[in-house]
Amino acid sequence: MNKDKIFKIIGIILYATAFAAIVAYSVTLYGNDIWYDEVFSVFFSSSSFSEIVRLTTSDVHPPLYYFYLKLVMDAGTAIFGKGSLILFAKLASFLPWAVLFILAVFPVRKRFGVFTGGLFIFLMSVMPKLGSNYAEIRMYSFAMMLITISFTALIALMNENNEKAAIIVFLLSGIATAYTQYYACVATVGLYIGYGIYALCTGKKKHVKWLFICAGFSILLYLPWIGPLRSQMSAVSDEYWILPLTLRSLPGCLKFLFLPSDGAGALGYVCAVLVIALIALIYVLFLMKKRSADEVFIALAGPGVLAFTVLTGFVLSIIGRPIFVYRYMIPVLGAFYLSVAFAFYTVAQNKARFLFTLLIFAFCGRMVIGSYRYEEKLKCDKMKEAEEVLSSIPKDGVIVTNFDHVCTLISYYLPDNTVYLYEGRPDCIVELMYNRSDFELSEDELADQVRSGKKVYFFGSFNSREDLLEDWKEKGIENTEEYDSVLIERYYFNIYRLSDEKQGNKG
Repeated sequence: MNKDKIFKIIGIILYATAFAAIVAYSVTLYGNDIWYDEVFSVFFSSSSFSEIVRLTTSDVHPPLYYFYLKLVMDAGTAIFGKGSLILFAKLASFLPWAVLFILAVFPVRKRFGVFTGGLFIFLMSVMPKLGSNYAEIRMYSFAMMLITISFTALIALMNENNEKAAIIVFLLSGIATAYTQYYACVATVGLYIGYGIYALCTGKKKHVKWLFICAGFSILLYLPWIGPLRSQMSAVSDEYWILPLTLRSLPGCLKFLFLPSDGAGALGYVCAVLVIALIALIYVLFLMKKRSADEVFIALAGPGVLAFTVLTGFVLSIIGRPIFVYRYMIPVLGAFYLSVAFAFYTVAQNKARFLFTLLIFAFCGRMVIGSYRYEEKLKCDKMKEAEEVLSSIPKDGVIVTNFDHVCTLISYYLPDNTVYLYEGRPDCIVELMYNRSDFELSEDELADQVRSGKKVYFFGSFNSREDLLEDWKEKGIENTEEYDSVLIERYYFNIYRLSDEKQGNKG
């Protein structure tokens, strides 16, 4: 059997394995558990289009993803009812994988062959951090799809076939990316710069002209959002919580991208080190031989854009606007792994090296899928218990929390109850969402609530809850633990019934 046929067979196996992996992920979509950031996605997208624009103006992301999410949620709930809302909200993040699979089957396979297309979608299905983002109700998989489309459009443009179609796809996907997430927009700028350098080095001045035209149209079409962007930047400057990036953040970036799971232990770190070393080796071998300009661009564009995105985060942090977190790298991973798949194919001539590389990727993928399924199954099972617990809270009950994430989350799950944050206020966008400015509850106000005879419940998070309960007890507020270790998505809390020491518990 010749080498090309072997590559084709392995490529088909990789396609099939990727499909099996995504099926393994899909069985976790049924859970109704969401976390803090997802509350914003669901709440925003349950509003009208004009209301989405108003809300996002006070948030930190543009509105396009919320428009997309609204369309998917509305279509799903129109057919299957409101009880399916969370399912279809998660499905909206799952659908971009289907687009990536189509890209792998058609333009990538047609341009680079079955093996490269299969390895690309395999990596996009089993590498760390990707599976969870195909189920999380946030914009990252959607943005990743758009950037990957942009990259494949540039690859098509390189061949100078259907140039106008390729440039239109690049233009539209780039604009859509800019209206989806700001660091995804930064990545698109990186693609512009990278392809511009390639076009100048290869003498394709016509393509440079196309890039300037695209940039001009993009700026023109982005003008309506400049006002809201300024408003958001002002809010970020005044209130944003992100810590500045330091040199320690670089290992953190690698850990985020390649560590299968924080719960994987030492084996997870071994896996991460092996994958990092393997990708580094692929590029060392790639650069050891003379390559064409086309090959260099395709192999280096993905890592280059990823580095450009992180570097932008460092620069903004240095000038006093620390607005970069590790998950902002996720939208670039489609382009990154497409480059890795291409670079690997060009150096996969040694059979031992070839098999070893695939085994390492498969080993990492197995760990990722196993840990993901375990964690998601646990969350889904615990959510069923949490739903029973929450349903037992009377609608006239007053709920006190000591963590802003739990306050926001419980306000979503129990909209008929009054939820407070003890001696604190949630983010201003939360107050805007729920149309409330009275979330904060002082110690004296808590005592008044308890002594008024209302049914008051404390949803206590972290060890600090014990200190609060002890402090309240000294002030005459008794507590009775009703539920221990309730888990919703990633938040553990205990539920206590509070009562006046003099009146006793009148539950």
